[in-house]
Amino acid sequence: MLDPDAYVLSPLVVTEITDIRPDLLREYRFRKLIDAYGQMQPNGHWAYSLRDAVGIWAGLKLFTEAKLSRASALGVAYRMAPDVIGAIRGTAAWRKFHASVYTDDTDTGGAHGWDASWRSNRLEDLPAGALVVDHLVDVELFAAAVPPELRAAIMGTAE
Repeated sequence: MLDPDAYVLSPLVVTEITDIRPDLLREYRFRKLIDAYGQMQPNGHWAYSLRDAVGIWAGLKLFTEAKLSRASALGVAYRMAPDVIGAIRGTAAWRKFHASVYTDDTDTGGAHGWDASWRSNRLEDLPAGALVVDHLVDVELFAAAVPPELRAAIMGTAE
């Protein structure tokens, strides 16, 4: 199976397995919405990882269906992509829920703020001081909705 973090997918392959239009992928790059995604290669072309492809697909889904802003959708999607891959592959390390959590951490005397990467298998594990929970995503449902071409790439059965 493909290493989820190896930069081996061309932009063309990403557009084919995620159903994102090539011009939209270029626009996201131009508008700096996918700065965390991909890696410039020595030949000047971009290469993407499987994590990037899953994140781009999930980001587009969060934008179009959940009505998140493009920037928020792509950020949330990038953080949850490894768990979507894990859910499809059946690895033990994936977590069912992802969220951005705002806590008032006064008990420890520390600062308060956003933890954009909360993840757990149980909603009961949300921090006790959670004042706001935003962008709560059920990774398992996302994994079930992954299109066949992307699922085949995740499972290593793509042609």
